[in-house]
Amino acid sequence: MRPVQTEASNVRLSLPNDTTGDGDLPAERCVDQDGRQLIETVWRPSPEERELLTSGADVTLRVWGAGHPPVSIGVTAPPASTTAAWTEG
Repeated sequence: MRPVQTEASNVRLSLPNDTTGDGDLPAERCVDQDGRQLIETVWRPSPEERELLTSGADVTLRVWGAGHPPVSIGVTAPPASTTAAWTEG
């Protein structure tokens, strides 16, 4: 999946020491209906990922750090059971 720049995007989150800009993540800093601050990002799956999602694959969100820094989202194969545990590959 790739992050998408939208009309609502008003900030770019960057990886530390990224000199190429490849690690930039377009995002929207906003406030929800209860006044809580949040960061929203939009992701577009590739055609291959869309096929996997259609067949029941799950989406994986990986966050580094304790806040909401740039994140990685990917598609995983459908779990063998509903209690499948995450394993780092």
